[in-house]
Amino acid sequence: MSATFGALPGDACYMSFRSLGSQQSNASNGARFGVEMKELQPLEADHSKLKEDFCTAAKSALGCENVVLLL
Repeated sequence: MSATFGALPGDACYMSFRSLGSQQSNASNGARFGVEMKELQPLEADHSKLKEDFCTAAKSALGCENVVLLL
């Protein structure tokens, strides 16, 4: 995964994330590590709380009033 950080007009910040792996690679990793992946799924059930916490941390760390995430 890579991340790009930048500024938008009006003190807004943006962060863009993209996966560097292929779908086939991701699928084979899931097959090889299926047990670990299944154990993690319940922890990732509520993405809205995770995104909210991330946005709060990003605003604080970058000193931006508005943060735009491009996921």
